[in-house]
Amino acid sequence: MSRAVKRIALRALGLVALARTAIRLRFHKREHGGYPATFGTLTDPFDGKPLGYLPVSNGFKLWSVGENLRDEGGNRFNDILWEWSR
Repeated sequence: MSRAVKRIALRALGLVALARTAIRLRFHKREHGGYPATFGTLTDPFDGKPLGYLPVSNGFKLWSVGENLRDEGGNRFNDILWEWSR
């Protein structure tokens, strides 16, 4: 597999992991009335560690470390980011 294809595949897997985790968080809110302070998330396909998670005032922020393999706290330019607020 070429490097470019592998990079695209990993990014797609990261987005799927973020989407699956976001759905779990939304179900948690519906069942418990809010988002948890911490959350056992799916594994980041880039580094094998848990995805980043941060609850915010009216939602949450999820991220994958992305291609640079550095956790930058959900930096929208380097991490793969999923934000939900309502």
